[in-house]
Amino acid sequence: MSDAEMLCVVDERDNFLRNEERARVHSSKMWHRGVHVMLYNSEGELLLELRARTKDKFPNRWDAISEHVMPGESYEEAAMRSLVEELGITGVRLEPLLRYRMRYGRQDYMVCKLFSCRYDGPLKPNEETADLKWFNEKELKELLVKTRKLTPWAAEHLKWRFDRPHKLVIL
Repeated sequence: MSDAEMLCVVDERDNFLRNEERARVHSSKMWHRGVHVMLYNSEGELLLELRARTKDKFPNRWDAISEHVMPGESYEEAAMRSLVEELGITGVRLEPLLRYRMRYGRQDYMVCKLFSCRYDGPLKPNEETADLKWFNEKELKELLVKTRKLTPWAAEHLKWRFDRPHKLVIL
């Protein structure tokens, strides 16, 4: 058995098909599962992570908490794992916002669940995060104008949040 990371391959309606190696999935236009978490503080500010320059996709861009769903894992489990691994956060309650599909890149097709939660405690970012910043609504709208500073999916999440035209196909 290979040590390669395995992902859940699904059809465009999110029906499970099989597990495949991440590299093959990302180079073959296979639909696969992911999660994103919009983490808010009690002031209503949204936390974004600046992706490390070593990331293979969209380095040095702002992103919400994001993760692939691993084989045998639910969307909720993947979201909770992501919060622990990326920021050291435990014990929060996730609120599901929507399930959608979107083309994330030329060969990268995702079916995702977007969650929201509130957190005001300490943050312990991992090595995949170059910086963290809490953004208020005005700053988020300004950032949307400069979409080259956001991952494509983060930009689409914000467009959806602010009722602007977006590329998310709601399932």
